[in-house]
Amino acid sequence: MKLRFLNLPIAIALLLTLSGCYDRLDMEEAAFTLVLGFDLDENGDLIIYSSIPAFNKNAKKKTQETIIHAPSPRAGRNKAAIRAIGVFQPRKLQVIVLSKHLVENKQEWFRYLDVFFRDGRNPLTSRVMVFDGQLRDLFKYQPKDKPILPLQLISLQESVNSSSLGVETTLQELQRTILDKGQTPALPQINLDSELQLSRTALLNHEGRYTASLTMNETMLLRMLQKKLRLTN
Repeated sequence: MKLRFLNLPIAIALLLTLSGCYDRLDMEEAAFTLVLGFDLDENGDLIIYSSIPAFNKNAKKKTQETIIHAPSPRAGRNKAAIRAIGVFQPRKLQVIVLSKHLVENKQEWFRYLDVFFRDGRNPLTSRVMVFDGQLRDLFKYQPKDKPILPLQLISLQESVNSSSLGVETTLQELQRTILDKGQTPALPQINLDSELQLSRTALLNHEGRYTASLTMNETMLLRMLQKKLRLTN
């Protein structure tokens, strides 16, 4: 009888090990959403874009893009899970891109982001950007001599931010500045001409509506006022 109780912890450990193997998810079988975009169609309804890297060596494209019409991000996530190649994993999100048209014209658009704050497993460190144009053009942009879209956006952000010519705003920071009446919410603003550029900073009011934009030199002054200016040699 004593021997049976001594073996019980060993049996539990073996069961947990077996369970871990059963739940294992290989990268080739996962669909990690790294970039998520929100735009409006001509009727003012929400369009959700996503970019998912393809880890399968037989994939013809480096990423899979989805375009979904949905009333909310949660509904869009459910639709995306059906379309994704592999097991849908939305909690690796790196960048959220908002169209300038959305933040200029949609009242209470910020409620679309509530889903990220309600689930504690969602990352609040995802970068938030504004795109001056239609998001379909951004998500189609896949030059052969450039890395995948998530890496382009992050690299562009870090390059500009390192010289204090732009701002870097996470999802958590955006929420904080919208709620704090003493600060002006600011987002990096990107555009696509012959190539992807980050050349301005979008300013929002405390309802989240787009009000103006700053040049790079003006952004440097803003960062000086925020005491976030980075001095480079």
